[in-house]
Amino acid sequence: MKKRVIILMLFIVIFSEFSFSQGEIFNSKNKSKKNINLLNFEYKEDNGGIIITKYIGKSKEIKIPREIDDKPVLKIGKLAFNNKKIRKVELPNTIIEIGEEAFSYNQLKEILIPNSVKKIGESAFLVNELKSLVIPDSVLEIKAEAFGNNNLERVKLPKRLKVIEHSVFYNNRLEEVLIPKTVTKIGYGAFLVNKLKEISIPDGVTEIGAYSFGNNKLTSVYIPDTVKKMGNGVFVENKLKKVRISNSLSIIRWRAFAENELTNVKIPNSVKVIRGSAFKENKLEEIVIPDSVEEIRGNAFSKNELKKVVLSKSLKKIGYRVFGENKLTSIYIPSSVEDIGKEAFYRNKLIRLKIPDTVKKIGEGAFTSNNLISVEFPKFIEKIGKMAFERNKLTRLIIPSSVKEIGIFAFSNNKLEKVVLPKSLKKIEGKVFSGNNLTSIYIPSSVKEIEGGAFEYNNLKKIVIPDSVEEIVWEAFAHNNLSELKIGKSVKKIGGRVFSHNKLSRITIPNTVKEIGEEAFSHNKLNRVTIPNSVKKIGEGAFSYNKLSRVTIPNSIKIIDKDAFLGNDFKKLEDIKLGEGYKSYWVFNKSKGELDGIIGLPRNYDLVIPKKIDNTPVKSIGEDAFVYSKLKSVIIPNSVEKIGGGAFMENNLTSIVIPNGIERIESYTFQDNRLKTIVIPKSVTYIRFDAFSEHLKATIYGEPGSEAEEYAKDMGVEFKPIKELKKEKK
Repeated sequence: MKKRVIILMLFIVIFSEFSFSQGEIFNSKNKSKKNINLLNFEYKEDNGGIIITKYIGKSKEIKIPREIDDKPVLKIGKLAFNNKKIRKVELPNTIIEIGEEAFSYNQLKEILIPNSVKKIGESAFLVNELKSLVIPDSVLEIKAEAFGNNNLERVKLPKRLKVIEHSVFYNNRLEEVLIPKTVTKIGYGAFLVNKLKEISIPDGVTEIGAYSFGNNKLTSVYIPDTVKKMGNGVFVENKLKKVRISNSLSIIRWRAFAENELTNVKIPNSVKVIRGSAFKENKLEEIVIPDSVEEIRGNAFSKNELKKVVLSKSLKKIGYRVFGENKLTSIYIPSSVEDIGKEAFYRNKLIRLKIPDTVKKIGEGAFTSNNLISVEFPKFIEKIGKMAFERNKLTRLIIPSSVKEIGIFAFSNNKLEKVVLPKSLKKIEGKVFSGNNLTSIYIPSSVKEIEGGAFEYNNLKKIVIPDSVEEIVWEAFAHNNLSELKIGKSVKKIGGRVFSHNKLSRITIPNTVKEIGEEAFSHNKLNRVTIPNSVKKIGEGAFSYNKLSRVTIPNSIKIIDKDAFLGNDFKKLEDIKLGEGYKSYWVFNKSKGELDGIIGLPRNYDLVIPKKIDNTPVKSIGEDAFVYSKLKSVIIPNSVEKIGGGAFMENNLTSIVIPNGIERIESYTFQDNRLKTIVIPKSVTYIRFDAFSEHLKATIYGEPGSEAEEYAKDMGVEFKPIKELKKEKK
């Protein structure tokens, strides 16, 4: 075997009867001559013939010679003409093989394949501009991606072809194609992304690869019984209205018929498994799952228009969202089913439900967003997953004694008026019964924990927390109508907002409680509260917005967060009697010198902030320190260097003097007051546009040319020099 480069030369040879083009071999009578033009090819000899290995010319229109060195050109080698911007090529009828990527990435609009060709290699004509194609019957093999990414509208396949390899005609414009009867296998993505309107799959086909006919315009398809295997997404994204499925299939794979327009389909008795999303996003109105089916995976029939479903009696598990987003009003679940998966019947129209005794687990969101008015639970159910029955119309509920776990939101946003909890229950999860119409609930003595929002937004009037409960978490009973409350003797912590927004007028806190969380009893009608000596911490706003006129803080208290008693009926600070553990009414961070509020401010209070608290200078006032405090007036000492955003928002202040030394007035600091007079020193160099009310009507006093004057102009309010204020006072 030897390799040669035909040297660049140009001669014009003229004979009396002949004219020859570049690279042409010719014979005249008994005399044989060669054109010695540049053939512009690299080549090599192999088995008595020539393989063209590389094109080195510049012409975009090429005629390949029949012979080189008196030997026939038999093969176009791998990448020989790849990416040369070729527009036209003429192949001799000596060629038997077109190699891998031989003409890929060019601009060919047409190609005549001679009937000598037996094999077309992988990606041979990939990424060209071919519009039509006749593949001669001599061709026995067409390798993967051979004609992918062209503009093919028509193609004729050879009669003896046995395998259509993967992606052979991927991303073209084919509207129809006749598959020869000799074909036994259609590869992955063979006709993916075309415009096929119809297809006939011959009886000899045994396997159809994944996505073979995906993203076309097929309206019907007949899959013969010879087909024993189909890949994922075979007919995904078509316009199928009718399909006949092979009786030899045991598995319908992932997305096989997804995103079509099927209104009905018969699943053959040979099928054992229906994989995920197999029929997702169609228009199916009813479906019968034959008893041969043992498994249906996630989303298999989701986003259809199903009104009727008959389930297989061999089915053990209904997977994730299998029938989600349909129109089912009823469903019979066979006794073979042991597990109902996550969101299995999510967003349907189920009205009544009976779950067989074989089911031990109901998955997360299994029946969320239906119209259920009644549910009959299995006798041996152990777990009801989170959101399992959220957003239904249930009014009564008896949960079996076998239940050990009920997930968060499991029965939230129904119309429950009565619930019977099992004595086996140890924990009531967060928001499990929130947003219902419960007026009473019996909590069994087995319960140790009540999680956040468990019974919020109901109509509970009375509640007894059993002695078994050790902790009640955030908003567990918030937003009810509680007027009676008994807290069990084992409770150590009352979490944030647990009993907020109720109608409690008096409470007894057991002496086991060590901490009362933020806003735990806020927005009630408390006129009396006894805080036991066991309590060490009272959280922010814990008793805010009640009707307390007097409170005694026990000696055990070490921490009282800001606004703990905000918005009550105290007449003076002394109405809160401090214990030995607390020396001051101020909520003060000594290490930072920051004032964060005061314990139990009376309404319409004239606040005077001291220069020092506990011998430490007050250097700053924290964010939201006195928000919503109904202050009538405030005097801020010159020791203060910083005032946090929102510090005095929503009070009744009519005037304010900013102390000298303050440099910035931040967002919302004095917003929503009744200010008429504002004094701003020269030290202030920045005033946030929303520091005061949007429709400010006050007079601003400051130094001429200062930030105060500039701010007054921006806000369109009157500005006066500080000197005039002093004159007015005189």
